Amino acid sequence: MFSQSEAFGISLVEAMSHGVVPVSSRFVGSRSEGFLVNQKTARLFDIGDTAECARIISQLALQRTTLAAISRQAHEYITKTYSWKRSVDEWEDALRASKAFQPRAIPEKAPR
Repeated sequence: MFSQSEAFGISLVEAMSHGVVPVSSRFVGSRSEGFLVNQKTARLFDIGDTAECARIISQLALQRTTLAAISRQAHEYITKTYSWKRSVDEWEDALRASKAFQPRAIPEKAPR
């Protein structure tokens, strides 16, 4: 991923769930969820440093044990953290919590 300002990177999560090792820029949101950890669940490079990106890819192609280890760790993290069960449970919790809110008052006259 070469983005500068991606907020989350769902494509990376989807790839990691299939064992793909993400090679990504350190985009704005790359640390927000904590799933991209250099040398553990991903390989990261500075935004715009395409030479470093290419070097990392070449290195992973040659170091198959490193590739396999990062792939395994990435897959394990994603399948544990972003499971369907967890997602459904968190949505259920959020919806139940929303019942505690008072309905929003709608003004009789629309604001300008």
